[in-house]
Amino acid sequence: ALPLAEIGTIHTFCGRVIRENFGLAGIPANFSVAEENTSDILMKKAMAEAMDDLFDASSGDGDGEDIAFVCDVIGETRNPDAAADTLIEIFKTLRRSGYDETKLLHDADRLDDVAGDDFLSTPWGEAVAEATEEMADHYAGVFDELAEGLEGTGKPQKEYGPAVLEMRDYFARLSDALKERNYARACEAMDPVPSGRLGRLGEDEKTEDAALVKPLRDESKTAALKYREKYFSASPEQISDAMRRTARVLRGIHRALSAFAEKYDSLKRRQGALDFQDLETLAFRLLVDEDGEPTEAALRIGRKYKYIFIDEYQDTNRVQDAIFRAVGTGAERFMVGDVKQSVYRFRGAEPEIFSDYRARWS
Repeated sequence: ALPLAEIGTIHTFCGRVIRENFGLAGIPANFSVAEENTSDILMKKAMAEAMDDLFDASSGDGDGEDIAFVCDVIGETRNPDAAADTLIEIFKTLRRSGYDETKLLHDADRLDDVAGDDFLSTPWGEAVAEATEEMADHYAGVFDELAEGLEGTGKPQKEYGPAVLEMRDYFARLSDALKERNYARACEAMDPVPSGRLGRLGEDEKTEDAALVKPLRDESKTAALKYREKYFSASPEQISDAMRRTARVLRGIHRALSAFAEKYDSLKRRQGALDFQDLETLAFRLLVDEDGEPTEAALRIGRKYKYIFIDEYQDTNRVQDAIFRAVGTGAERFMVGDVKQSVYRFRGAEPEIFSDYRARWS
């Protein structure tokens, strides 16, 4: 019956879960929840203190954790205020995703480990190769179909056929090169992008396929140039250097966020308060284990519910989604949303979560 329903926001639910399991959460039962403007003030104060301490302790000798180097990359050298807001946003993004600052060290180690490898064999290069190969396969197939459509058409084949075959062969070679997962070989195959020069053909002489040649040629050239510029314009040495530099930045950010988190937690403890992200993070840790499966607490809590209704699902993040999944294992979960109305990306909302559900369940 409706009077028995528990109705509230995600943070109301998380707060209730934490209060009912405060011992497991490792916090006092009488905690308060800081308003957003209060937590913002505490964050800025904590970050300012952390940055001051780090600058005082910094040797300035080019150490990989030198805070001056981090500020030079994300703000201004030796200007804590310029980098503080960016560091706070990184902290918030990590928390919304279910991570803490130790993830930065893990990612830094991964970058250093593969910095000397062929880029396309790294996890990040593999994603680039797959996306580029998909693009190349698509256009190779498109131009192959156009070539077949132009066969036996006389003048349209004579004037447009060579360009179509040139574009088809270019994308086919590119796809083959990408399958080797060799960055230098892929760069060679990317450049130059063919002109696809067309012969003369009047509008009244164009067949249905011939009419598609020019727009598809222009579209495919634009795509190829975009991928080349975005992913294949740097040398292997430049990529390796960028990976090592990024690893150094991540370690510096980790050091800054570790110092910040310690001070921020101390300020909150003095007030006996949690912020809204703490509610999500603590509930997530109570309800989801290291393998992403529901904990015993989640199964126990979930047995109370037969139905779980969630509105505005396009504005959830991955931590919130994991919480809903954990307590909804034995319940009917009903989600309502519209990705076109997602307005909280700036707070970490990920509308693609809802889109993925629709794609899987439709």
